[in-house]
Amino acid sequence: MSDKKIIIGFVGEIASGKDTAVMYLVKKYHASQYKFSGILRDILNRLYLELSRENLQKISQVLRENFSQDILSKVIASDVQADNNAIVIVNGIRRASDIVLSTSLPTCAPATNAWFSAVKTATTRQRRLNSFKKTTRPRLNWKSQLLPNGPAT
Repeated sequence: MSDKKIIIGFVGEIASGKDTAVMYLVKKYHASQYKFSGILRDILNRLYLELSRENLQKISQVLRENFSQDILSKVIASDVQADNNAIVIVNGIRRASDIVLSTSLPTCAPATNAWFSAVKTATTRQRRLNSFKKTTRPRLNWKSQLLPNGPAT
């Protein structure tokens, strides 16, 4: 394991460039990556349910309401802690409870040699719209993801 672990959390709206930034870091620096939706996808796959946005939201809600609001953050924190890579990316931070990651890891305590930072990605509404039009992910409907008067929040 490296002397220093860098943990970067990406925050941003849909199609704001999070995945692009993550893929750059993975390719250039061989960073590990974890995504909150990855946990949900694993569960849906195991249950042989469709990987739709609606199902991802439902399973997230059920887990958070029945276990704790930070249940997914705790899973990500455990995965990050067990990862021996020097650079670890957490993609898709959406809730304040997701930030528990930065304080729950012993490797992020002030006395240790680790660093956590959240990075917000942003882009224009038109660029997001163009990204949705080009997407190869049929489960996403770009029209339903953008509000008529501006970007979704």
